[in-house]
Amino acid sequence: MSEYEIIDAICDKVNPLLFLIVSGLLVKDLYRRELVRASVRFGFLFSGLLLVYGFMLLDSKLGIWESFGGDYSTHTAFAIAVCVAISISIQWAKWVIGTLLLYAIAMLYQGYHSILDVVTTSIIIGLPLILFRLLIGGLDYAQDAPITDGSC
Repeated sequence: MSEYEIIDAICDKVNPLLFLIVSGLLVKDLYRRELVRASVRFGFLFSGLLLVYGFMLLDSKLGIWESFGGDYSTHTAFAIAVCVAISISIQWAKWVIGTLLLYAIAMLYQGYHSILDVVTTSIIIGLPLILFRLLIGGLDYAQDAPITDGSC
């Protein structure tokens, strides 16, 4: 198996694995009866995926990325949306950021997308999700009350 095939196989598993992780966290939240946290996590996941696939549809109809020589990266967009939903549990934040960076580097190395593709997609999808995530970041989703130590 060549280096390209190995990295390709790894890249093919990133988004499904991220989706399994966020699904598992949702199940855990529900099992622990942390309904506010589960609702927030599901809200981020659902709205993020609407944003991802809404922009994909918009780009396919209007050719936005094509107009400046780019390509909308659905893989990048999906990973960002799911990672923001995962980040509701702050202990996952470092892993999420690391995963996104490694995934982007691997996609660039493999030639799936250009830096322009990854950066523009990240801005369009990531910026609104991350800004909203930061705005509500001071809530303890299990207790529905503000927290004082800065963690979620």
